[in-house]
Amino acid sequence: MTTTASEDARDTGAPQTAHPPQDSRVQQVSERLILVEAGGRRLLTDAVCPHRKGWMRYGHLDAERMLLRCPLHHSAFDLLGGGRRVAGPACDVLRIVAELPAGAPVPPEDELRRLEGRLDALD
Repeated sequence: MTTTASEDARDTGAPQTAHPPQDSRVQQVSERLILVEAGGRRLLTDAVCPHRKGWMRYGHLDAERMLLRCPLHHSAFDLLGGGRRVAGPACDVLRIVAELPAGAPVPPEDELRRLEGRLDALD
């Protein structure tokens, strides 16, 4: 007899969860910035890939290696290495504008706009 995951959980008395708990994530926090949380680090980075402007919030985050991979052409960026490209098509670094302290809230909108200004300064 075949059972579903929820039936297996019920049979064993294990708690039912749709997804395992996550300690890493990528979240859009403003039009031009994403928050990457992994390995105890919280980084505000450019929301688009420097190669062909893919939306990095849809990329793959390798939390163990602190790599963020673009969903379009699979450029991978080392978040601990200043956002340098380590795989994929040649392009500039993924710009990291700030590291937030553990437990600190996402900055308010006016501070996010100021941080977005750092992207312009790096152009």
